[in-house]
Amino acid sequence: MEGGKEATDCGACDTAGGGCGDGCESEANGLVALLVGVGVVWVLVFLIRPKARKRLVVGFLICIVLGGGYVIAFAHSSGTLGEPARGILSVFSPSTSDTRDASSNLYRVFEDNDLKYTVKQYPLGLGFGKPFLQPEPLTSIFPGILAVDPYYNYVPHNTIYWVWVDLGPLGYLALWLLIGSIIVRGCVIVRQLRDGYLQVVAIYVVAVTFMEVVVAFADYQLFFYRNVIYLGLLCGMLVKLPALDAEGQAIDTRVTYPERAPARGFALHHTSPAPTDTKVASTSQHSVGEIAQRVPGDSVSGSEGSYSYSSFAAAQDDNRRGGVTTGPQYRPAKGGTYR
Repeated sequence: MEGGKEATDCGACDTAGGGCGDGCESEANGLVALLVGVGVVWVLVFLIRPKARKRLVVGFLICIVLGGGYVIAFAHSSGTLGEPARGILSVFSPSTSDTRDASSNLYRVFEDNDLKYTVKQYPLGLGFGKPFLQPEPLTSIFPGILAVDPYYNYVPHNTIYWVWVDLGPLGYLALWLLIGSIIVRGCVIVRQLRDGYLQVVAIYVVAVTFMEVVVAFADYQLFFYRNVIYLGLLCGMLVKLPALDAEGQAIDTRVTYPERAPARGFALHHTSPAPTDTKVASTSQHSVGEIAQRVPGDSVSGSEGSYSYSSFAAAQDDNRRGGVTTGPQYRPAKGGTYR
């Protein structure tokens, strides 16, 4: 997130005496968002890779066991190694003995209540540039916050509620419509794509969208324009992926199925004149070994007429299919039926 606002919040917490632990809270929210993102990736890969589901389930169970053991083992550790465990635990079970975490949680509870109260008083939206109402003053928790963060009552931590307060129900609905569209469209695109790399990109965009929402509920995420611009760029990439995938598939098709060129070996095609009755072309006069040594354009005379040499593989198809080749660039040999 942006450094200025975060530093201001931490400074405000320290000035208030006792601190609010905003930096620790942000770290905890980031870890939760990361877990949500990993979960989204796991689900999408599980859906699009049926053959990998067994390994995914086994890996998931292993991560649950190891992750749970780590949190239990280091939840009360004071060292650096235990910081992630303490952060995750503080989200679900805030410690009453940690005054910083307790103050931070209390501040956010007050702030959310103030936002809900403001929505009730201004059901159509308060509008930008106006401070939200504070029936429970935040300065009662941090008396010195105004000196450190002059716009604390304009931009709350919960920027999802912030949109609701400022734009009203229509803006709030538009926000969720946008987020839902990105997620739904992203999931559909993930299922449609055939290129593995592009699928990874689409999965990443969907996961980041979920993470954006999680952090936006707690830490100014929609207020920081760099985050929003980044998400917008990802959405632009997302809608372009199907076209890129189609182009890649077209290139792969041309490479995999090129126009059939004459093979190294060549076989006999009857060209003239047409026989009066259906006869089976005999290879007794021209063995396969002799045929393989011919080059395109060579011809040989036979009792049934003259013959020219073309792709041996195509002639094999002719012989098997009665003169009908498998490639559109070949024509049935004129003047005879080959089986």
